[in-house]
Amino acid sequence: MRCNKRSAKDNKHFEELKIKRHNQSGFTLIEIAIVLVIIGLLIGAVLKGQELINSAKVKNLANDFKNIPIYIYGYQDKFKALPGDQFQSSLDTQFLPANTGTACTPFVALRCNPNSGVIDGLWNARDISSESFVFWQHVRLAGFSPGSTIANLAAAPDYIPKRGWRQYWCKQCGTSPNH
Repeated sequence: MRCNKRSAKDNKHFEELKIKRHNQSGFTLIEIAIVLVIIGLLIGAVLKGQELINSAKVKNLANDFKNIPIYIYGYQDKFKALPGDQFQSSLDTQFLPANTGTACTPFVALRCNPNSGVIDGLWNARDISSESFVFWQHVRLAGFSPGSTIANLAAAPDYIPKRGWRQYWCKQCGTSPNH
């Protein structure tokens, strides 16, 4: 039988390894697991917050789309015309003093054709040559919508609605609301 006796040299080496092991510092698996759980909870909370923000944006968008027909029907009931689709003479009798409301000018097919029964123009019109641009002034002067009644982007940069549907649409087509 062989006896497993260590030599003095082996004992010294074994003691050095023991001391080194006790002096080592680091994280245990439990500590690392707790940190990972906390990071996971934080990421989950951030994602849930983003979801709530997006949900609120969608609700605003839906409400804005619901309001546009209300503006149009309310305006038609009150003035027997479509907002944006009127001659200047009609506006002068509706909104006093005269020239408070602006009719689109000059006449351009599919952009400015007063009394055609259609609100002509592009959704992102930028000047009074489009009925869709002066639409906002007319519904605001009639008291249906909040916002600036100055139909001039240089004088009133907040004239074009900036929240809800306009921002959503601009993101879908790749332009900013100001273009």
